[in-house]
Amino acid sequence: PGMPGVLVVDSGVSNHPLLKAAIGGRAAHPSASGGVAADWDIDDAGHGTSVAGRALYGHIEGPPAPGALRPQAWIYSAKVMYGYHGHAVFDVESLVEGQLRDAVEQAVQRHENCRIVNVSFGNLDAVAKGDQLPIAKIVDELSAAHPELLFVISAGNIPDEDLEGLAYPEYLAEPLAKHRLIDPATAVRALSVGSIHRMPSGRGPVDAPSRFTRVGPGLYSTIKPELVEYGGDGDGDGVLVVNPRWQSEGSLFTYESGTSYSAPVVSHMLAVLSGAFAGASSALLKALLLSSASVPVRRPGSLGDLDGRGGAGDIASLLAVYGYGKPSLEHALYSDYDRVLLKHEGTIGVGRVHFFPLMLPPEFVGERGARSIEVTLAFDPPIDISKQDYIGVSMDYRLYKNASADRIMGVYEDASKGAGSDESVGEALKKNKVKLIPGSRIRDSSTHQKSSVTYKARPSIDPLYPLVLAVSCRKRWLKDGRHAQKYAVIVRVTHDSELDLYDLIKERMPVAPSTERVPV
Repeated sequence: PGMPGVLVVDSGVSNHPLLKAAIGGRAAHPSASGGVAADWDIDDAGHGTSVAGRALYGHIEGPPAPGALRPQAWIYSAKVMYGYHGHAVFDVESLVEGQLRDAVEQAVQRHENCRIVNVSFGNLDAVAKGDQLPIAKIVDELSAAHPELLFVISAGNIPDEDLEGLAYPEYLAEPLAKHRLIDPATAVRALSVGSIHRMPSGRGPVDAPSRFTRVGPGLYSTIKPELVEYGGDGDGDGVLVVNPRWQSEGSLFTYESGTSYSAPVVSHMLAVLSGAFAGASSALLKALLLSSASVPVRRPGSLGDLDGRGGAGDIASLLAVYGYGKPSLEHALYSDYDRVLLKHEGTIGVGRVHFFPLMLPPEFVGERGARSIEVTLAFDPPIDISKQDYIGVSMDYRLYKNASADRIMGVYEDASKGAGSDESVGEALKKNKVKLIPGSRIRDSSTHQKSSVTYKARPSIDPLYPLVLAVSCRKRWLKDGRHAQKYAVIVRVTHDSELDLYDLIKERMPVAPSTERVPV
């Protein structure tokens, strides 16, 4: 089949009228208790069917007209959960890690077009603390074994009883340990997704965090969840999903709430991107979607005060709730006259730096209006789950202005010949460094990084010089000097004037070269 496939690892998928034509295969992966039997691939809980609808069609604002919905992916169902007192559960005694491994390995063997794996479940008893969590380890291990796959994980829901007596939204910005991400949302190679909802306010609706959404950070203080999507807010404020009880209730749609329904919207977007950019690496697809995301400007309560002026703590708290924000499929797919994406995917050696000179047009600097420069980096490092620090390499980037590419590269080269290269480079290029938010200290432990700078007045950038992006790769435990680390990096340039930024940048920079230099 020509369309990409999404593997929904859940409670099964029923033959719902809006799903059955897009279901490319089903499999049940038995549990020790017998809750899931090998020949019982029906959805006895209803959860997987609703998740599959979101993965197939994305977020739908209201019941669509007949024939308006057109599938853009195949759905493959892997049943690992079963119905128990109206809920979807997995058998903790049979280790869902083994069921998940079997599900992914089987899907890869049977369906070569399967690129996205959606996991909308988690273990409430395994909360992010110190070491990596068991199911998350399996996700990372499977991702490493099958680098063409993209894993999307729901952040998890805070139980209603744990929310009693808490002041919204303060408890999200200053999370208690029990409100943190659950297993497997801490998987470092996966995208984790939290939930937002449209909250009414005096000046119009606000994209506010759902009361139940779990928050970061993740393992090693990584930025998690990376994205948020609509998942309702409970108490009658839900999102539209296909109704697993359509036969008894007489309606094709119903409303549900939970991060379970946020994650498959991101899976849907990745499937569309995968179809649009055939042959693109997993890193590039993730980078495109992350680059498209934005944190709502208007936020409820104390979250509205976290604008960065309070320092790194403010920024970290905002990232823990919203991540990099809500993605836009349109912005991930296309540049526009006022929004230009410059992308690169490739490999980099451990201890190396890639330099990218980016020529901005004078109009970007001189014309009135708000303008921004944003950098997004995604990479999937080697892992060893037997190690406590099981990420093999780290990556980072810096952006410089008002100097030639040769000078920037020369500073890096000189610094590599002595001790303390970071300090040497930082001191020599202090006046040239573009201050991006969040800064390196907050983001550099993450495999998915994004930061930006916005200028409301004329910036101190001389367009006679290029901006120079320096992307570096360093070893952690990996000692293989021949390792070629795959990565993708995107620079997005925007200007809110009527400039045709796309053509102006294209004229000055038809190609964005990468020059590799010096160990770091």
